[in-house]
Amino acid sequence: MKQILHFEQVCKYVQNIDGWLYLEEAKRLFNLARQLPNNALIVEIGSFKGKSTVCLGYACLGSNKKVVAIDLFESNSTNKGDHQCEYYKEFLNNIEKNKLNRYIIPIKGNSKEIAQKWAKPIDMIFIDGSHEYQDVLIDFRSFYPFVKKHGVIAFHDVWLTAPGPLLVWTKEARHKLYNIQQCDTLAFGFKEDNSIIRETEETKYKSAYSLYYWANCLLLLNNPNFEEVLSCLEDASKYYKHMPNLNTLQAFCLLKLNKLKEAQNKICRELTLYPKNKIAHFLFIIIKKQNKDLLDKILGQPSLKKIAIFGTKRPAEIVYEICNQFGIEVLCWIDDFEKGEKFNRRIVQSGEFIKQ
Repeated sequence: MKQILHFEQVCKYVQNIDGWLYLEEAKRLFNLARQLPNNALIVEIGSFKGKSTVCLGYACLGSNKKVVAIDLFESNSTNKGDHQCEYYKEFLNNIEKNKLNRYIIPIKGNSKEIAQKWAKPIDMIFIDGSHEYQDVLIDFRSFYPFVKKHGVIAFHDVWLTAPGPLLVWTKEARHKLYNIQQCDTLAFGFKEDNSIIRETEETKYKSAYSLYYWANCLLLLNNPNFEEVLSCLEDASKYYKHMPNLNTLQAFCLLKLNKLKEAQNKICRELTLYPKNKIAHFLFIIIKKQNKDLLDKILGQPSLKKIAIFGTKRPAEIVYEICNQFGIEVLCWIDDFEKGEKFNRRIVQSGEFIKQ
């Protein structure tokens, strides 16, 4: 079969398969795999019915690349039996239907046990198996030594609804990679080899943005570790120091850690870069006055009951899902476009909302 040059050529085939891979994530995976060497080996941990497998398989067309798909191919529900068989059959059927048998090698089994027998070099690994913290950590640590220098390491569901992947990524995986980036809940980077890595301004900015994004995710977890969040933000500042609110968020963490003097320095830096930052001004006034009651109120863990969500892209939709999970009422969506509804909630313009 001919090589596929653009994801749009196969997008509809990927979308037709059940799974939790968003379109932009699938496109990014496809492009990462397509750019690998002609004889590259791709390992996928967690295949479900083959949505991401087919996406990676299409990136292999016209080459000698192979995708090893590792999965138990068992249902996560208590209703097992025949359902397990149908699940695996559906995976195989999707591979067959898309004529990708030549490129896909399914392995039924536990990724931990398979890793113990593994011996082949890997050009790209996509970790999307069990989302339990220890399982994700074992998957990463077990296969990491086999990934080639400059090889791709990608994690799925790096977001606060899946603390396992999020914590493994932020605490360990990202520190061993360069050019780290994020697309929705897909986080990825390239394996370092202790040589000098030349990064462009664009990749530096993407890395900084990704770290800032993950720091925000960590803050939204129950009982966040502010040392970890601060470490994430400090790494972001190494890539790109002038990101709006980067110093403000660092100041917030320093306040939580009772480091008032350091927090004040961060706020002053933020105001030097962005004099009109109202949040930074507010925190600066609180710090200067050392109003302990107000500090406790601002920096405590408030019990939210109502919220307005700004924007309608995927991150805002995820916030909506979390609000539903915790019983928080969404009053409206705020965006500057035609008025209407989203998820049965009014859409208002920002100016109109401020007047309310």
